[in-house]
Amino acid sequence: MSSPLERPAPPAPASRTGLLEGFLVDADGGAHPILPETLAADPALRPPEGGYVWLHFELDAARLWAPVHMDLDETTQRALFALETRPRFTPHDGQILMNLRGVNLNEGHEPEEMLSLRIHLEPGRLITVRRQRSVAIEAIREDLRSDRAPADPGTLLLRIVSGLNDRIEPVVDALSDRVDGLEELSLRPDAADIRAELSSMRHDALVFRRYIAPQREAVMRFATTESPLLPASERVTAREEADRVTRVVEELDITRERAAVIHEQIAARRADEMNRNMMILSVVSAVFLPLGFVTGLLGINVAGMPGAEWQPAFWIVCAFCAALGGLLGFVFYRLGWLRPG
Repeated sequence: MSSPLERPAPPAPASRTGLLEGFLVDADGGAHPILPETLAADPALRPPEGGYVWLHFELDAARLWAPVHMDLDETTQRALFALETRPRFTPHDGQILMNLRGVNLNEGHEPEEMLSLRIHLEPGRLITVRRQRSVAIEAIREDLRSDRAPADPGTLLLRIVSGLNDRIEPVVDALSDRVDGLEELSLRPDAADIRAELSSMRHDALVFRRYIAPQREAVMRFATTESPLLPASERVTAREEADRVTRVVEELDITRERAAVIHEQIAARRADEMNRNMMILSVVSAVFLPLGFVTGLLGINVAGMPGAEWQPAFWIVCAFCAALGGLLGFVFYRLGWLRPG
């Protein structure tokens, strides 16, 4: 059913459709490209008998053209052309709406700048909308250009999920390897130097988890929802993909916890060093406090000072101070204040 906001409009120029690439897949698995001009002339393009259509759009152009020219209900329009998305899975009138996230492997970007993919699946047609180029989608498009197309649009969607997982897993594993390296560095005396890198890594893990955790729920629902759009033979594969996302989320949780433990160990070590230094300063102060009192007492200029006129008096006072210092040091050692550890 068309959206109530839909209004008649003249055909748009092909460059304004937002179509990046499209394919007509026949029953034999052959994929035939759909040109933007073809879609502009026939927006209600239907699949061949036993086949399906895949339309891959760029968001900014498609959100202006598709709601006017394509037969999409209002709920589907909102899901496909929303500027901000969160991973989700929504069955809708025998169709499927799905939002997924993938790591950003484009040049000049960081993987944690995750890209989004909006998906609409219905019998005979798959529509995907992206804002940034996805390496996973590029690989699937290349497969279809080589006539290696899945047999149905549900299996194609499953391949997209698998392709996104294939790119997410190595990035998260590399993050875990970074924790291993930081854990080894934390045992060195200069461990404080890794605190900035440790904070950066914890931030990356938090960003990944923010999007991948809800994606786990979306893929799990996709795998377990009884829908004719996903062949029964592919449900086991779909569950495996859900398990992969679950493992990634668990790995991120473990990575964050290990990073927190390393940070606490470094903080505890620095606190121990500070306490040790303060203990040494306190002991030194305690040793010299009575010595300072003795020398201060003997340094007063008043009449009747014993030994003022006796030559050996100075050396006797020095020996007394040395003995007193040694006695205090022995007492502090017996109390455990001067022992290592």
